Amino acid sequence: MKGEIIQQGTIVKIVIKDTIQYCKDGYRMGGNIGCKENELLLYERIDLESFPSFNDFFGKTTLVNHGDHAVVLEHVGQPFKKIDTKTDWFDYDVYKIMIKNGDIRNIFKQNIISLGVQQQLKYQK
Repeated sequence: MKGEIIQQGTIVKIVIKDTIQYCKDGYRMGGNIGCKENELLLYERIDLESFPSFNDFFGKTTLVNHGDHAVVLEHVGQPFKKIDTKTDWFDYDVYKIMIKNGDIRNIFKQNIISLGVQQQLKYQK
């Protein structure tokens, strides 16, 4: 499963505690100012062209908690800049997910685990 793309419609669990809010390379995985260690602020868009930089996260935000569930809507891609990494490169895959309140946000693969359940979706970009 490591390295495989998570398919559209897959239910995932949001993982924050075990992966923390920063990756092993020290890059921020989302907003975390004012967040508890089991919380992460997700944004509408992660800029794949600029990541990692000081200005990578854009749009509306939603606070999620460790253990929340979401549905994968699409695999967005990977950052364009190749990172000399301690982390597996595919952990930087970005996914568009729908969280329980209906908000659609971007998240790094590092912060989700597939629950192996797939739903039929009719999601259009």
